[in-house]
Amino acid sequence: MKILYFLLVITLASCVTNNSQNAKLLQGKWYGISWTVNEQPSNYKARQTSFSFDELNNYSFIYDGTEEKGTYIVKEDKLYTTAFHQQEIMVQIVKLNMDTLIFKMNRGGQMERLTLLRAKAE
Repeated sequence: MKILYFLLVITLASCVTNNSQNAKLLQGKWYGISWTVNEQPSNYKARQTSFSFDELNNYSFIYDGTEEKGTYIVKEDKLYTTAFHQQEIMVQIVKLNMDTLIFKMNRGGQMERLTLLRAKAE
């Protein structure tokens, strides 16, 4: 029984570590460079897309001059955002490192992939 409890604690600790590492790595400003739909180029304006994530779990999203703000949480490879007075939205984080962030989204049955690059420090 002690072994089972130990394995459970280790498993939960690794999930918390992964979540906090992803959340920490996500913090900062990101600019879009590519937005595909069903693995084909789309008409979405990737280069007019940006995200900012802070350490207090606030985010802002700008698309083509329109801004959305709210809160976010990272759970494993999922990003959950809740814009003020809106429903929660979930996207999958396909890739996240110091330079690149890739979201996989399903909108109306169409698979979308948004690739962003971290903004250079000023």
